[in-house]
Amino acid sequence: MSTSDKLTPTAQNGADMGAYSWGQTLNEVTLNVKVPEGTRARDIVVDIKQQYLTVGLKNAEPIISRKLHKKIKVEDSFWQLGL
Repeated sequence: MSTSDKLTPTAQNGADMGAYSWGQTLNEVTLNVKVPEGTRARDIVVDIKQQYLTVGLKNAEPIISRKLHKKIKVEDSFWQLGL
């Protein structure tokens, strides 16, 4: 990766990836996914696994579907639909 390809960190020590952004502390990572206005929680599909994360809307291509950098504690993970 060249210097021009590197992401500029956000104030939350993460990055803005377009369809989603993330930030981190030493103990947690927060991921914010952009969904259309009016989206309800029942319209969202979230699958959190120890080393893989999928987030999207029902009957659509996932917004995120990728292997995680490190293993996570699934039982300590949660998601919420923000305002």
